[in-house]
Amino acid sequence: MMLEVSAQGYQTAQLSTSAFPGQEYSISLVLVPESTAKATSVRAGAEKHLDTGIDLKAGQALILYASGIWGYGFASEYYLGPGGAVGCRGACNSELPNGGNCGSLAARIGNAPWFYAGPAFAGPVAASGRLFLTMNHPNGTSGDTWDRGEMTVTVIVLDSAICAAEPSLTMTLNPGFYIAEVRTAPGTGEGYWGLEVLAHQGVLSGGFNLGGGTQETGTSAGFGAFYVPSAQTIHVQLNGQVLPGGDASKFGLTARLLDSARNPVGNPAQGNTSISFDQEVTAGFYIVEVRAAATAPRATFQLGLTSDSLTGGVDVGGFLTPGMVGFGAFYITESQLVELHTYGLPHYDSIGAACLTLTLLDANRKNIGAAP
Repeated sequence: MMLEVSAQGYQTAQLSTSAFPGQEYSISLVLVPESTAKATSVRAGAEKHLDTGIDLKAGQALILYASGIWGYGFASEYYLGPGGAVGCRGACNSELPNGGNCGSLAARIGNAPWFYAGPAFAGPVAASGRLFLTMNHPNGTSGDTWDRGEMTVTVIVLDSAICAAEPSLTMTLNPGFYIAEVRTAPGTGEGYWGLEVLAHQGVLSGGFNLGGGTQETGTSAGFGAFYVPSAQTIHVQLNGQVLPGGDASKFGLTARLLDSARNPVGNPAQGNTSISFDQEVTAGFYIVEVRAAATAPRATFQLGLTSDSLTGGVDVGGFLTPGMVGFGAFYITESQLVELHTYGLPHYDSIGAACLTLTLLDANRKNIGAAP
């Protein structure tokens, strides 16, 4: 059976399915807004920054798909795809604010900072401006040439944004347990994320839970940041799982506690798929950090922190890939206003997730709020 779904202002969706006689089933799908598309080429060394001639408007959504290879390094001795290779850091003066991947495709809207586009990018347009594309490389590195190969980039512009850069929610919540879930929007890329939970009465009871992803080879860290109002013993329980296709024999986790000056508190705890430890702390601000081993594949993790009470709220974050869920779970003892703020691109420069969605669930996992 062929099913066609259409609506004014949206692209028509077609799908085929089959069913047994008498079988009942339901289908859900997301219609994509109508768009304009343009293919352009970015040649290594031909133009410093390619002016695509495409003017974007705030509120639109930008989608980029790139393919091809170009030369990077001394005398173009090797080639890279649009994702580039890790390494443009330190003394290198690359286009991306934090260095990013050498040889990757980068983009800029108007005079805003450059951001990582890579093989695929999707995100909302925050401010109007002309779209520029370039190779991310160290400027003025002696002996390096960037004059071979090119990228073919398909630029798709949607008149309606499919997500928000850093969505937020503000709600009055009754006493109880809540879970805030953060995802990358369908069809968008990976990146770093953060979530801030602010309780207006200032107290979260019993601790908090958080989870998300860890990047391969320990590249990024997951974290939870919190304030304890008095001396107490906190308990940390950490569990991790390798993503399908990863080598579990190379997986390992490290958890450590840092103070407000990022000095270690106690000794780091290490393990394979599970870590548990207690730590005595005095009143103050702390960060619990989760990092995969240097040989580890990508994985997900869940961390529970038990304490007498936390003051002001918590911050959590880490790394997200499509299909992965980052979350922060908390308990409030009295009715109050609670603010949830997410962070991605542009807060995390070029490495932040560009297109986030935020969902708030109650203890029964009922959806009680969402943004956008």
